[in-house]
Amino acid sequence: MMRSGNAEFVQSAEGIEVVNAYDTPRHVHSEPPVPLTVVAPHKQEPESPQVIDTEAPELFHKLDPKARIASNPTRRRLGLSTPWFWTAIVTLIIAFLVAAIVGAVVSTRSHRHHTPSAAANSSTPTNTFSSIAIAIPTPGTFTIGRSFKATFTYYGSGDEAGSASCNTLDSACGFYTSPGYAAAVSQNLYGLGPAEGAGPACGTCWRLTPATDSSGNGVRNKTSSIVVMVNHICPALGNPLCGQYNLTSTNLYGAYVDFNLCIDSGASAALFGGSGIGLAVGNATEVDCGNWNGTRITN
Repeated sequence: MMRSGNAEFVQSAEGIEVVNAYDTPRHVHSEPPVPLTVVAPHKQEPESPQVIDTEAPELFHKLDPKARIASNPTRRRLGLSTPWFWTAIVTLIIAFLVAAIVGAVVSTRSHRHHTPSAAANSSTPTNTFSSIAIAIPTPGTFTIGRSFKATFTYYGSGDEAGSASCNTLDSACGFYTSPGYAAAVSQNLYGLGPAEGAGPACGTCWRLTPATDSSGNGVRNKTSSIVVMVNHICPALGNPLCGQYNLTSTNLYGAYVDFNLCIDSGASAALFGGSGIGLAVGNATEVDCGNWNGTRITN
């Protein structure tokens, strides 16, 4: 039983009886039954992907690098997280480097071709053709007894280039020899460019003495020396062995001049003999043409 003011509350099986202090008849107040509420099991919603505020550095930098890229709207919009983007970047970098290297090489070669040689800086006139300046020999160049270290090669009928006969009037000097050994000489000794007519070396005679082959080995079964007459040019452009800029520069065998022996005049067979080689290194000495046996044919 509970009391509140003048009223008493008595719990009974029928409900709660309220008895007032003045002992009035009791009456019972029955409370309505509490309705039973059935609660359905809570269905857990799947968590949405965590969105990181990229403006908050303390949160953004805690992410894995891949997550950083994925959560960065700017990178997603520009496609920075796609493999093709990085492939394109690497390709562009490689292309730039290759272009820079090629440009440097071309620039170096161009500078080398246009750099005047010591002889070209002198009062000696020069002949310029294409991108190479070749010094023209002075009259004093052709002095009996003057020698040059030289390479000896050959050209004409039956050579590897499929050349025609070299014993014709088409030679740069305008004559051929029959009989008599003939040779073309490198442009730095010839004195003019291709198709510019007879150079100062035309008609000069040289004693050629081979010493070694292209590997530096002694030449076996060779003739000790032969005397040839110059009647043609070996152009500097496109012929590395004849590409010396002047009479003080050398080719890759350390030779100052090259004598290209005319097969059809018999010069190459006479010099190389049965050695089986097609290139020799030795000395070339200018001699009086009284030491040369042959005839010049001009028509």
